[in-house]
Amino acid sequence: MERNLGYTTIISDGHSKTHSEILQLDPYAGFEVVKQKIGLLQAYYKKSVAGRCSHTAELRKKIVQRLKHSYSTDDKPQHEDCSVGKDSWCFLQRALAYGKTPPTYQGKSS
Repeated sequence: MERNLGYTTIISDGHSKTHSEILQLDPYAGFEVVKQKIGLLQAYYKKSVAGRCSHTAELRKKIVQRLKHSYSTDDKPQHEDCSVGKDSWCFLQRALAYGKTPPTYQGKSS
């Protein structure tokens, strides 16, 4: 960590040779390297594609919406691009539409 820069998250399916080698090297001794399953992001992509986008730009927009949503935290919510209203797929936007206080992120997966 010559420049005081380090990765805090690895997104991987857990089957790649690179993932195994990184875990063996333990480059961040003393830090917990977080392994995030790619399945959640695949589900977001699948939902975006299933939304029958007519243009590549529209598909890209939906994927970015769900990706930003998936990285939201209580300290840094990222829901400005999520769909709004009572039928929104976003729990925060849905709660706001019903005039309720959104739940915290602890244990939330969507």
